Amino acid sequence: MSDETDRTLTLMRHAKSAWDLGIDADHMRPLNERGRRAVPVVGSYLAQLGFVPDLVLCSTATRTRETLDRLLRDFPEAPEIRYEQGLYLASGETCLERLRRLGKRWRRVLVIGHNPGLQDLAAHLVSEADRALAGRIADKFPTAALAFLECALEQWSELGPGSVRAARFVTPKQLV
Repeated sequence: MSDETDRTLTLMRHAKSAWDLGIDADHMRPLNERGRRAVPVVGSYLAQLGFVPDLVLCSTATRTRETLDRLLRDFPEAPEIRYEQGLYLASGETCLERLRRLGKRWRRVLVIGHNPGLQDLAAHLVSEADRALAGRIADKFPTAALAFLECALEQWSELGPGSVRAARFVTPKQLV
């Protein structure tokens, strides 16, 4: 993409996390083995697309941070990374508000977060571009799934329904 209004937003739900480790705090749950195996599959897919983010916004939860750490291995260069407590279990509206504050600088943004917020945001943004895809996203947004959205925006403050030109939704299961 080269046009000044071309931007790419990729929403990724953290990979599968462990529930049975005796960890009391949800924020501290790490990835489980299935999650650790899924991330390279998704990273390889992003590499095939040639997608390298300029900026990554990542929840501060252990499982999102581990997802990002494993994903970074597939990027030829390191993006700017911002770990944000406000993305931990954030609603779709909160995620949208955060993205709208990005301004013009960033062209390719990756958000790694949680459900139901990312699922709600993805379905909301995709709704006018592809109703069938929006319905699929609204039905289920599994762990390590990606909503890959190409947007026509001069700046991120314009992000909303109608700004998505093309969208893809993939799950690790589809990629293996």
